[in-house]
Amino acid sequence: MGQNFNNFGRINDRLIVGAHPRDADDIDLLYNQNNQNRVTAIVNLQRSGEPDRGDIDAITEACALLDNRIWYQRVPIRDGNGESLCFHLPEAVGILNRAILERATEPPGTVYLHCCRGIGRSPSVAVAYFFWFTDMTLDDAIAFVIAGRNVAVPNRPAIIQATNNILGANVNGNIGAAERVRIQGHVTTLPRVTNA
Repeated sequence: MGQNFNNFGRINDRLIVGAHPRDADDIDLLYNQNNQNRVTAIVNLQRSGEPDRGDIDAITEACALLDNRIWYQRVPIRDGNGESLCFHLPEAVGILNRAILERATEPPGTVYLHCCRGIGRSPSVAVAYFFWFTDMTLDDAIAFVIAGRNVAVPNRPAIIQATNNILGANVNGNIGAAERVRIQGHVTTLPRVTNA
């Protein structure tokens, strides 16, 4: 693939959301972009049994061959399943936050967040990240992610349910500073997964 891989959108200077890399050439392309776009971390939301998942083994090996210059994590979430997304959202957001803090705090580091097509799961995780880790409302976070990835269809009900589950309360898209602190404390203390 390599030269034809362009099915993604830049959300901000630290985050790109898109379709999955298909092979080692796509990893090389992501890593060898100009310095302001260089991908230094990949968060993969695909499950192993998905029919269109690319060559995950080759991708993992390509990341390893780059001597850990690309940090690679996988949080498998079932495609098209709001319950699976809701259940795994805190873990996925915690991993995304860790990737941003450890690998993308200064240029040229960028995190590449993907599922299969970069339409549902990965935009939902990005929205939850901005909702939980910035002062954006849920609607603002959805608009922000869609502005960078215009084909995105974030799962608003799953994000609200995950937020409710963490807080033990019902929210509809607005949370205050105290709730954000509780959510951040929860997702950042979840057990860390090992490099996939």
